[in-house]
Amino acid sequence: MDDHEETPREANEREIKTDWLAAELRAEMAVMPETRARHLLTVMRHGRSYPFATTLSLVSIPIGFLAMFIGQDVSRAFQIVYHRPEPIYIWGVALLLGGINVAWGIGIVNPGVERAGLCVLAVAYGFYGVSVMLGLGVGGLVAGPTFLALALACLLRARVIVSNARTLVAITEKARRDAGGD
Repeated sequence: MDDHEETPREANEREIKTDWLAAELRAEMAVMPETRARHLLTVMRHGRSYPFATTLSLVSIPIGFLAMFIGQDVSRAFQIVYHRPEPIYIWGVALLLGGINVAWGIGIVNPGVERAGLCVLAVAYGFYGVSVMLGLGVGGLVAGPTFLALALACLLRARVIVSNARTLVAITEKARRDAGGD
């Protein structure tokens, strides 16, 4: 058995191989300590694409406008289930605001805004999915679960955002400890 004691350089190389992201972020934080949280967030988000969230938000905005403009005639299911125009207007506002929040959150790299928009969209799409199944019966058994799946996808994406935020906090804390900070 080799009694070779690991040098700091070897330990650093081993850590980079096993935890390359944390090592890269620590090196970046040493250069830019005043913007460390924003920089970490940017590093975690750049290089990844968000086709689901971007597409869903950009499609939800005009659908929300149409729902608010057309009213109850936009959905036969809403006519059958609710007999009133208010639910369709509320649904339209939720789609509009949720879509804007998701697009804005992605654009300004603010996961909190994106997450809030995704939660609003999840409620809106879930509400519509249930309404379609109740209003159209057997005729809504394809469209209803599709909208419920969109709602679930929004919630799962929001969960990923929370997970990324926890990872960001853990990396920041680890880098602070390694740098000898508080």
